Amino acid sequence: MPIPLWPAHHETLTSYVARLAVVHALPYEDLWTCLSAPTGSGSRRLIVLDRLAAATDRPAAALEHALPELRDPAPDWKQWRHYPQRACPLCTARHRGGVVRRLFAHHEMLCTRHGYWIGSTEFGIDHKPTPIGQLLPELTDAQHRHDRLVQRHGWKLALHAIAASQNVCVDLRFYGPSPQHTIHDQRIKILIPTASAFNGPRYIAAFHPEIVRLAELFCAPSWRLPARTAIEQFNAASIAGSNGHTGDRDAIAAKIAQTIGYPVDAILSNNGHLITFWLAGMGYGPYCEPDKTFPDTRAQTLDGTPSPNLKQREAAHLRRAVREFAKNNLLVAAWNLPPLNVREIRKPDIPPQPVDAPASNLAELLGLPDHDSRSNTDETRPIEQDLSADPTGTVRSDIDEGRPVQA
Repeated sequence: MPIPLWPAHHETLTSYVARLAVVHALPYEDLWTCLSAPTGSGSRRLIVLDRLAAATDRPAAALEHALPELRDPAPDWKQWRHYPQRACPLCTARHRGGVVRRLFAHHEMLCTRHGYWIGSTEFGIDHKPTPIGQLLPELTDAQHRHDRLVQRHGWKLALHAIAASQNVCVDLRFYGPSPQHTIHDQRIKILIPTASAFNGPRYIAAFHPEIVRLAELFCAPSWRLPARTAIEQFNAASIAGSNGHTGDRDAIAAKIAQTIGYPVDAILSNNGHLITFWLAGMGYGPYCEPDKTFPDTRAQTLDGTPSPNLKQREAAHLRRAVREFAKNNLLVAAWNLPPLNVREIRKPDIPPQPVDAPASNLAELLGLPDHDSRSNTDETRPIEQDLSADPTGTVRSDIDEGRPVQA
């Protein structure tokens, strides 16, 4: 093809071929047909690497690196979100032919170089990236911490921690006012100026700093055993009634309150169901994984574009979220926000502790003198482990150039 056009990093084939068609003034369907071969089922046709390399005069290895769909063997699709999104417009400004749509890793929420929010969106809704980094500088720090979380603990545990922590941070707003509640309201009003213009990704962005801080606590290995003990105490107390002991759970709730700035009473309200589910996931290992992957969403059409009926569930959640946001004074339940696309696996996945490893002790972690004073929040002090330090000494500044971290 006479006009050179490089693919963007982790761009989808449909996006790249569409841009090639625009630049060369060719019909998209005809170009896709010339570069592809039939699959043998339905009308679906798959791009052939050798044909694309010959047509674009690009090395096959370079195309495989930029376009994950061409890789053989296929990449671990669970590391990416199951749908493509618009890339940061400034990172891809040099790529001609229209909007670049690419695949993002689960933890890529903000382009730290240009401040565009590229976080999870509703499937099938083509949200434009929003430049909010300058409006809320704390989001940049949260993204760096999120990157380090994945580097330390792997993408699977980080995804599980973020999913659990998002539910806690968003739904805590329903359990009474607090100083942090006011901060969230201020962020939401900055990101979503009018109630009629609800935007799910920007709503989540208002909570992202606290979500990441809570996820750091979730991933700390030294808290696994105390969390399991707390859940076992809570289950025993549910059977024993008023005589049951829930001190460990209450003490950890105090640490959570300190971490995200909410009162302990709010965290333990409604019988503490939010903290109970959070601790269950924390104590019994990562048992969430992506429910769908990008290939799962491809339909039997010419280029694999999903059919509209795959988007109906997400559209229904969005309609409910818009109504809640306008009616409930900026309150939206977590289950009506853009899904993180995770499902539970009812199988504990806890790495065994070495025989000579010291047992985790809640009193030591919280700095409490004895068992009877565990619920005393005045004695609570931060975890000794510094979760903000970067063991590698480097932090990626350009999310658009990043790639999923291998677990």
